[in-house]
Amino acid sequence: MNGTEQIPRAKKKYDPAEMLNASDIRQYMYCPRIIYFNYVVVVPRHTTLKMEKGKTAQEDFSRLEKRRTLAKWGLEDGQREFHVPVKSEKMGLYGVLDMVITSDSGLYPVEYKNTLGRVGIHHKYQLIAYAMMLEEERRRPVREGFIYLIPQNRLEKFLVDEGARFYTKKICTQMRNLIDTQTFPEATRKRERCKDCEFRNYCRDT
Repeated sequence: MNGTEQIPRAKKKYDPAEMLNASDIRQYMYCPRIIYFNYVVVVPRHTTLKMEKGKTAQEDFSRLEKRRTLAKWGLEDGQREFHVPVKSEKMGLYGVLDMVITSDSGLYPVEYKNTLGRVGIHHKYQLIAYAMMLEEERRRPVREGFIYLIPQNRLEKFLVDEGARFYTKKICTQMRNLIDTQTFPEATRKRERCKDCEFRNYCRDT
């Protein structure tokens, strides 16, 4: 903390009926304090350069993807939808999927990530949440999903199995408990993540 920012006042009591965004799952697993600063206290939000670059890269990929075949997804045919809003009343979640592929073999949620290295576990469970919402809305089983790493031009496939579904629901419960109790959580153990965080100045110990 730089001495000028103070942890802001708490918001009104959290309403359990309030829906959370699927991206909150990714944020919570990246660092629980992001959820605290988004839902428990009033903190100004700032768009970082990293966010802007990621948004631009995803928009460019969507534009190019419209003209490509489905070969890299391992599919012979199918229809693509882009920027697909989904929600689940059961889970209390909503969000916007980067892409959905509908084929005879099934429904496939797709997320793009403008990141280097392997797909993080926080990205995986955001995708699983999207898969569960898509399944509930379309009333059709979703067994697999994809995350596409734009900088590396690499695709990773994930199974939407019972274990992944259970853990996703568990994360949702943990997030709601954090918000409801207004508990200031421990920061991520991976302190290198703090470098580009928009909330860094509000943490006293990073």
